[in-house]
Amino acid sequence: MGVAVLGSTAAALYRGNLPDLELDGPTAAAARDSVGEAAHIAERLGGSVGRALLDTASHAYTLAITPAFLMAGGLAVAAAATSWALIPRDLRPTENH
Repeated sequence: MGVAVLGSTAAALYRGNLPDLELDGPTAAAARDSVGEAAHIAERLGGSVGRALLDTASHAYTLAITPAFLMAGGLAVAAAATSWALIPRDLRPTENH
C-alpha cells in the first residue's frame, strides 16, 4: 500500500512538473506517462529537440521523486518511533527466540 501511494504521488508530481510539451497529442501523452517513455521519445527525436525533452523530463522527474523519497523516509521514521513507543520496556527475549 505504501509503495502504491508513493508511486502515485511521484507520478502525479511528475505530470504536474512537466511543462507543456511542443509535441503532437499522442507523443506528448506518452511522454507524460513516464520518464522512461519520455527518454525513448527523446532518443527517437534526436538532436536538440530530443535533448531538450530529455532534460525537461529529467528535471520534472527529480522534482517529483524527491518529495516521494522524503515521504518514504518520514514514514519509516514514524513507523520506527511508533514501534519504539509501543514495545514494553521490560520485554526480554527468551533463550528460544
